[in-house]
Amino acid sequence: MLQYIKIRRNIHIKKRILASILLACTAFTTTLFTCNVAHASGDYSLSTFTTAYGSSVPIAYLQVADADEDYPQLTNFSSAIRVGSGSKKYNCFTYAMIFCGNVNNISQNTNEEIFTVENATNLILNNPCLSKISFNEASSQDLVMYKILGNPTEYQPANTYNHAALLYEKGSTLESTVVISKWGINAIYRHNLTDNPYMGSSYVSQAIQPPIERIIEISFYKVSHNYTYSIKYANSMAIRPISDYHKAVCSGCGAFHYEPHTYINKNNYIVCKDCGYNTKYMVNSIVPEKV
Repeated sequence: MLQYIKIRRNIHIKKRILASILLACTAFTTTLFTCNVAHASGDYSLSTFTTAYGSSVPIAYLQVADADEDYPQLTNFSSAIRVGSGSKKYNCFTYAMIFCGNVNNISQNTNEEIFTVENATNLILNNPCLSKISFNEASSQDLVMYKILGNPTEYQPANTYNHAALLYEKGSTLESTVVISKWGINAIYRHNLTDNPYMGSSYVSQAIQPPIERIIEISFYKVSHNYTYSIKYANSMAIRPISDYHKAVCSGCGAFHYEPHTYINKNNYIVCKDCGYNTKYMVNSIVPEKV
């Protein structure tokens, strides 16, 4: 079951100042076309990410200094609560579909592993880890995708995914449902599903004539990853290499993230239950603060 929300925006400008107005609006459109705007100023370099099922996804790497910034018009969205840092290095699609919300240990990623996703279409099509579901079937941690429908114009591509989020708390309606998402190059927020810049309420301060009717399709996906794990050593050349983290990579789609070890007792040794990293410490021994 698809949920549709229609938003009509009526704002007027004169044709003779259209060019300058659109230029002034660049900062506001960044959340919708993050990479296109950034690339025009040379802030990003283009590349591709190949999924485990063989699709090529256009991505971009930040080439300038990073920044932790709030969304400029945050006060327009009363439900938004900041829950994570901002970064120009990755966007909503990377957060929800590649990292699957696991960004607490993003400092462990190499530079090649942090990027913005330019177009999310190939992360949806043929993805074996995603199953489309109805709103009634949705639950916590499911993927929420926002798509622009309607006829394409110079200013509004049709059938374009413009946002991705992770469902946090299911409500009885779309408006009462809470999600977590990264707002473009800005911070990560917990907010009502329909209370965000991607619904059209504050994309730009000016627009064009005639008014554009923007139709947003909201769709939901159940996510099922099959992770394999590899140990990340702090110093692999040491006599006794130490590790605090491992990398999890989905064999089905290629989504990945870093996370701390989760230790269990295995044959009286402290061992990570996921990747098998053995601390070489006995269960009853005195273990350093970081094992």
